[in-house]
Amino acid sequence: MVHTILFDIGGTLITSGNLFLIIARELDENNKGLSNILRTEFNKLYADKNPDNFLTLSEILSIVLVSVSKNYNLKDLSDKAKDFYREAFINAGIIFPETIEVLTLLKDRNIQIIAVTDADEEVMYDELKHFKILSYFNELIISSRVGAYKPADKFINKILELCKKPYSDVLFVGDSEVDVLTAKKIGVKSVLIDRHNTQVSSPDYRISNLKELAKLL
Repeated sequence: MVHTILFDIGGTLITSGNLFLIIARELDENNKGLSNILRTEFNKLYADKNPDNFLTLSEILSIVLVSVSKNYNLKDLSDKAKDFYREAFINAGIIFPETIEVLTLLKDRNIQIIAVTDADEEVMYDELKHFKILSYFNELIISSRVGAYKPADKFINKILELCKKPYSDVLFVGDSEVDVLTAKKIGVKSVLIDRHNTQVSSPDYRISNLKELAKLL
């Protein structure tokens, strides 16, 4: 019987606005592919999982904004990195329609609910409060607090610290390849919430709506 569910947040329980498009419109109203450039530069730094050089998402975004402003002769908006981040994930964010119903079901069944997310702590707390779901979580494991991103060993060890045994009765629900890999490294079953026919391979379970979790409990 499932006693714990680990949830990714972004793309799983809540969807965000397009961060890079929001910034591109602020930098250059004509865009000219700027959002893709911003995304590419951001992903390069985000993909660097060196635990000795951890940067928060806001810090990564600030570095990217400095670089892009210099390379494309645009105004430097690096001091607004956190504001852009909040705009995309809180003001432009949308909670999936079934999220609260499913979290309520799990809480009623006394299932431990743990958020496992790559995010900046301050913004994540405000996001969960904004969408009125903070109280559903027994624990929050957030990359900026841990000092590492999924699926780094440091992040995995923090999950293991807080996750009850047996691990065979734990589900990890996420929307990406990283979430599936993280679940495998922990030694728990992965549940891919696949709303858009993604190419993520080898989850233990694949669902298209969070309500389908009820069948796995």
